[in-house]
Order: sequence, then structure tokens, then C-alpha cells
Amino acid sequence: YDRPINVFVASFIGSPSMNMINGVVSGGKNKHVAVHGMKLSIPDIEAMEDGHEVIVGVRPEHLELAESGLPAVVSVIEPTGAETHVILKFDNQDLVAVFRERHDFRPGQKIYLMPMAGFVHVFDRKTGIKIS
Repeated sequence: YDRPINVFVASFIGSPSMNMINGVVSGGKNKHVAVHGMKLSIPDIEAMEDGHEVIVGVRPEHLELAESGLPAVVSVIEPTGAETHVILKFDNQDLVAVFRERHDFRPGQKIYLMPMAGFVHVFDRKTGIKIS
């Protein structure tokens, strides 16, 4: 759950499952993963070529609200008691975020999400094997 070795394990273990978002390594000497205009600083990608296609994996509980970041539109709000599961549309795909704190979300509302530092998994898009 905490350190999946590939995309299959990452998406199979856990409910709701890990969010998978396409990204590209870029930045020259200052390597980062670019996702929809957002730059994610990721350890262990310094040796990778710019343009390398990756998948960024983020568990729903490791997404937090931010002033900027991944733009997403609220589709469904599911209060489950101690948590609220929010299904969102981002770049023609569904994302799930889990919040323990209370928020007044509405369907159609645009919010910004940022992965929590230290909780981002990066996989090679071709092989599915974990890079970082």
C-alpha cells in the first residue's frame, strides 16, 4: 500500500484506488514532473531524460486543497461519516479525493488539488514499474 512496486499493485491495493495521472519529466538540470502545467518536485528522477512519459500515482487521502494545482471539477460528494469522498473530473478522467475535515463542496464547483509532499509515486508509463 505505502510502496507499490508497479502500477498494477498501486491500483489494485486500497479502496478507493490510487489516482493515476499522466506526466512528463522536464526541467533540464532542475528536473521535475510536469502534470497539466503544474511542476512536481520528485526525488530520484535526475538521471531521466526530459520528455520521459510517466504516471504519477497519488492516493485519495494524499490530495489536499490548494490555491493552485490540479484543476478539478466536483462531480459527486459522498459523506461516509468520518470522511468525505469526492469524485472529481480532471483532464477527462475521474479523480477521487478523501477529506477528513468538513468542506462545503457542490457539484460543478472548480477546486484545486495538490499532492502532499512525500506521498507521490512515479511509474514509467511504458513498463508500469515504479521509478520514485
